[in-house]
Amino acid sequence: MRLVILAIAALFLLSACSNGGAGELTGKVTIGPLCPVEPCRISQGVMKQIYTSRDVVVFNENKQIAARINLNPDGSYKLNLTKGKYEIVVANKGEIITYDAKTGIGALTKVTVEKGKTATLNLNVDTGIR
Repeated sequence: MRLVILAIAALFLLSACSNGGAGELTGKVTIGPLCPVEPCRISQGVMKQIYTSRDVVVFNENKQIAARINLNPDGSYKLNLTKGKYEIVVANKGEIITYDAKTGIGALTKVTVEKGKTATLNLNVDTGIR
């Protein structure tokens, strides 16, 4: 009987330590055009730097930064968030950014993260180069 009680207590504690209301946000950021004339001859090293010098910034419903993550060299990102509604923007790495200042690159994009699910949000940053 004592083992049964210990087993139930252990299960209860493990469930309390789980990520309760977490979901995943994943996506890819594309940045371009990068040259005024195509074909664009940018090296792989420079291409990687273009992406790794950018962050995805996540604002919660209270307009506070909930997460900030650096882009991978291919422009992809992945992070865990508690369930809820968020607004996302791309920013230069290390840039001080606030919701009300409308800083960042591009417009805020809304996304909803659900418990135990993956939300995908792909973003495009228009450089304005023509």
